[in-house]
Amino acid sequence: MNRRWTPGENKPVDYLIACFADAPAAHAALAALREAGFADEDLVSLDGGEGYEEVRRKEGSTPLHRLIFALEDATGDETTGRAAVVEELKEGHSLVFVYAPNEETTDNANRIVRAAHAYKVSHRGRWVSTNLS
Repeated sequence: MNRRWTPGENKPVDYLIACFADAPAAHAALAALREAGFADEDLVSLDGGEGYEEVRRKEGSTPLHRLIFALEDATGDETTGRAAVVEELKEGHSLVFVYAPNEETTDNANRIVRAAHAYKVSHRGRWVSTNLS
């Protein structure tokens, strides 16, 4: 399985998702994650309105994409689901996604993003999304 995730094209599986008030805070978290040994290919950052437009453009690209995301919105948790994440971007906040396939990696990434002032953190597994806030 390809672990890399592309925003707006599918669900981020095994990713820790951290919300930040603004881009500088998110970019500081990215720097700390890199310093701790996380690879660039395991990190994704989306900033505010620009990130929101990127996701919405990709989501609306085909009828199948629209259906998949509508179903996920209808069945997802209101704090860790896709709709909540998209709303954070719409409000101008920044998001950092960290590939975290196991408990140790998740705990390490969570510690780092919290130290960088993430205000909402969750982990999306294959079947379950967990609020870490």
